[in-house]
Amino acid sequence: MTKFDELCQAYATSRKNYFDYRNACHDFISRLVKKIIKYLEIPEEQVKVIPLSEEIKDQCDYSISQAMHLDEDTFWHIGIQITLYEQPDIVPHQPVLIWLMAKKNDDSFLVKLGPGSKDFMIRPNEEKDYIHFIDNVFLSIKDSFELELQHFLEGEEKTRRIGFQ
Repeated sequence: MTKFDELCQAYATSRKNYFDYRNACHDFISRLVKKIIKYLEIPEEQVKVIPLSEEIKDQCDYSISQAMHLDEDTFWHIGIQITLYEQPDIVPHQPVLIWLMAKKNDDSFLVKLGPGSKDFMIRPNEEKDYIHFIDNVFLSIKDSFELELQHFLEGEEKTRRIGFQ
C-alpha cells in the first residue's frame, strides 16, 4: 500500500465514522421526537420539525434529516414546533418552538432543551430516561405559559421558544 493509498484509506474511514455517528444521532432524534409527540398526545397536524440553522420556508414540511444540523458546540440541533389553541377552530393559535440538542456519548445520548439548559442522559433502551426528559419538556412549556404570561403579553414575540435564551 502506498502512502497515498493510506491517506485515501484514512479519508474513507473518517467519512464512514462521521456517517455512522450522524445516522446514530438521526435515529435517536427521530425516536425522541416520535416519543415526545406520542407522550404529549400532540395531534399530527399540530406538530412539525423545523431547522434552526436557516430561514424556515413557508408551507414546507421538513424531514428530521432536513431539519437537524451539527453545530460548533458538537450537538445536533433541531426544532419541534407545536401549535396550541383554546379550541381548534378558534384563533389565535400559538406556535411553540422547542429547541432540542443531542449528541452521542458512548452508549447513551446527551440531550438538552436549548443552549445553557440542564443536561439529560438518555439510554436508548431505557423508557424511563425518555419519560424523564419529556416530562421536563412538558413542564417547561406549561411553566412558560403559567409563570410568564404577563411578560409574553407585553412582548412582540409571535412564537413561544422553549429552550431559547
